[in-house]
This record gives sequence, C-alpha cells and structure tokens, in this order.
Amino acid sequence: MGRHPRPSFWNAWTERRAATPIPGAKGFLERVRAAGGEVVFLTNRHEVSRQATIDTLATHALWREGDLLCLANDDEANTKRARRSQLRDGAGACSLPKGGRKVLAYLGDTMHDFPET
Repeated sequence: MGRHPRPSFWNAWTERRAATPIPGAKGFLERVRAAGGEVVFLTNRHEVSRQATIDTLATHALWREGDLLCLANDDEANTKRARRSQLRDGAGACSLPKGGRKVLAYLGDTMHDFPET
C-alpha cells in the first residue's frame, strides 16, 4: 500500500475537483512565469489523482503547459525528499527537461513541504 495509505475519502474529495486556491496564488505564478521561472507542483496527492489535480489547477488558471506535477505513488522510496532531489538533480520522474534546476522557492502548508536543510 505504500508509506502513506490514501484513504478512499481523500481520493474521492480530490476527484470532486473542489479545491480552491489561496488568495494571490494565480498572480504569484503569473509573475514567476513572466520572469522566466518554471512551476513545479510537488504534492503528496497520489498518482491516481493526476488528472483531477491538473483539472482543478486549470479551472483556477494555475496550470500551464510545461508545468510539472510530481505526485506520490505506492513506491515507498518516492518520498517528497526523493522527488525534491530528482527536481534539483534532473533525474527521475520529477525532473524537468534539460537537467536539474536550482530551486528558488518552496511553498507549502506544512513543514514537510520544505527541505530538511
């Protein structure tokens, strides 16, 4: 089942596509993109929720072609820490074209959303 079993109610809620953005999120992402930045959504939502997550982001004009969505799956090694490393190193499912990246900002709603260093 993996390191974080997904209760059926969470996946059902995700499938409802009912999440709403925090105030300022759209404008912030627009400014990041206008400055040449790339946007990565790194979440513990499960891979089964990929399309629902993209649909929800798109509904609120937060998703753009070229963004990257890094999701959890049932592989216990696929932690947020591992996905952050893939992004920085440019290797693995959570990597952007043309190699690794210097990450300028992490945003989140819990301390687990940020690197340990």
